[in-house]
Amino acid sequence: MSRLMDALEENAFPEAKYLLASGNVVFLEAAPEPENLRVRLVELIAAEFGVRTAVVLRTPEDLRDHLASDPFTASGMAPVYVSMWDGKPDSEGLKSLEREDFSPDRLHLVDGAAIMGYVAGSHDSKLLNGLIEKRLKVQATARNVNTLRRLLERFAPWAMAS
Repeated sequence: MSRLMDALEENAFPEAKYLLASGNVVFLEAAPEPENLRVRLVELIAAEFGVRTAVVLRTPEDLRDHLASDPFTASGMAPVYVSMWDGKPDSEGLKSLEREDFSPDRLHLVDGAAIMGYVAGSHDSKLLNGLIEKRLKVQATARNVNTLRRLLERFAPWAMAS
C-alpha cells in the first residue's frame, strides 16, 4: 500500500489515506469527476503493479447506507460482506439473484450493492463476489461490513451519526 500511496502522490491524485493493506483507499476530498478518477486509478494500478482491477468508488454516505441496509449482522450472521459495483447491473441478472435460494446463506440486494450474510463463512458458499459479477455483468469488489464500519469510524465519523 505504501507503493500505491507514493504513486498516487506522484501522479497528482487527491490526498489519500488507506485502511489495511487490502486496497481500501480513502480520498480525503470529494472528487470533482469521479469517473475520471476511477479511470486514472485503474490505469495507474495497471502501470505500477501490472494488474487490471475493479475500482469502485463510494462516499461516506454510501457506505453508511450500505451498512444501514444490512439485515444480517443484527440477526447474528457472520461474516457479512457487501459486494459493491458502479455502473448499471444487468436487469435479468438482478432478477435471477433475487429469486435464487442460497441457503443457508442469504442475499439482500440494494442500489449498487449486494449484502451477503453467511452462516458458516464464505469459503464453501456458492454466494460469492464472482457470482455477483457474472450475473450482473459488472466489476464488483466485496468488503466485510467490519471493514466498512472501520473506514467510516476512522475517516468519516460524522457519517456514522447521520
